[in-house]
Amino acid sequence: MTSELIARAGASLADGGWRYTRRQLYYATCAAAETPPRSPARSQLALGVLLGLIALILLPVRPAALAVGGLAALAFALGIVSLLTRRPPAGRALAVSFPEFESILATDALPPGLAEAVDAGAGQDAADGPVLVCDTEENAVAVAANRAHAHIPHLSVTTRTDGHDTGVTVIALHDASPRGCALPLELVASGCHVVDAGLRPAWIDGGRVQVLEGAVARMPRDLSMSLREDELDWLRSGRRVELAVLPPERLLSLVREAVERATSPVAVDEAGPSVPEPAPLGGQLFGLA
Repeated sequence: MTSELIARAGASLADGGWRYTRRQLYYATCAAAETPPRSPARSQLALGVLLGLIALILLPVRPAALAVGGLAALAFALGIVSLLTRRPPAGRALAVSFPEFESILATDALPPGLAEAVDAGAGQDAADGPVLVCDTEENAVAVAANRAHAHIPHLSVTTRTDGHDTGVTVIALHDASPRGCALPLELVASGCHVVDAGLRPAWIDGGRVQVLEGAVARMPRDLSMSLREDELDWLRSGRRVELAVLPPERLLSLVREAVERATSPVAVDEAGPSVPEPAPLGGQLFGLA
């Protein structure tokens, strides 16, 4: 993990005029530092070819040719078995922890495009636009810093779960974490109609995603109304995925999709707010929906 690697990751995130948070830069830098997993299959097959050629050369010496040919067949067999049984590793390794990354970041000049809470406008309300509620301040910063660039300048971004008008439609944007997955239900309980644009475990489990793992987690509330039992088990195990794994362009694509759903005419159930359906684009961003 070097300053040059961080600078390259920052330039990639900022390409096209986007701004990004420290945590988005962290995940992008860890991704850039990854070494792709290698399978021994290619080497085993190449060895089989080489031994096969040697066996052909040794055909006049029949015992030697048979011995080398047997080794060539064995190498081929091992290569084929490796190809058929190879399973990509679940998740993705992180080069350093986030506190360690921040220590490295503090030793050099901040890369261009980095959005900080003080200048991103997080929490500022737009007068006539839809309301987006985030589960963390950093997620709010990531969206607020790119509202104008994403052509949604009237989007109101906040982390407040209360104080919204009863019956208003709000967008919930959150991590795949116990606290994040509870956000849509908290907003429903406060009387809002909710478009859930956050992440859920069903889109992540088994995918090549940067997953954080911690101690066994407690649920902040009953989430069985919106998540399946296997998703609840995934959260209870201490795993979570943060929205910051998405670069700003992909994150704002998700937000734009949610804004379109929130502002389109919908029939409101007379019984009042109900459990929100997740926005489909969130799963598509991970290729798992």
